[in-house]
Amino acid sequence: MPRGRVLFAASEVYPFAKTGGLADVGHSLPRALSGTFDVTVVLPLYRSIDRTAFGITDSAEAFDVTLGGEAYRVSLYECTYDGCRYLFVYAPVLCEREYLYGPPGEGYEDNALRFGLFSHALVHLARRLRSDVVHLNDWQTALAALLIAEDETVTG
Repeated sequence: MPRGRVLFAASEVYPFAKTGGLADVGHSLPRALSGTFDVTVVLPLYRSIDRTAFGITDSAEAFDVTLGGEAYRVSLYECTYDGCRYLFVYAPVLCEREYLYGPPGEGYEDNALRFGLFSHALVHLARRLRSDVVHLNDWQTALAALLIAEDETVTG
């Protein structure tokens, strides 16, 4: 019997990026599921992530996401770490920041755009990977649930 395909999406995953408990769940739950399912973990490729230390390489795949009439180029990177496959979404507006969400005590004013872009990228990946389950975590991926529900190429 073929193993189900799970796309696990989070805005932070230990040891790549961490501000709180979400990163810990993003690390441990996919590892636990990988014994039963083919799991691909997806997160943004923030500039603070050390690409060399984790062996993160360019997947040579890129696509455009249009939001508010503006096109954003999204590039994918990948690595295998601790037995799990990781895909990293990179777009400058999403990733080129000093902090993940904003300076301590505040968020970036364009976080809705940043993580809306991430959610649209997740729909693209769910379609391309033919995911059976898309596991979304926290507000940063919430829009993806609606987008996937409305996309017949993902939900079949």
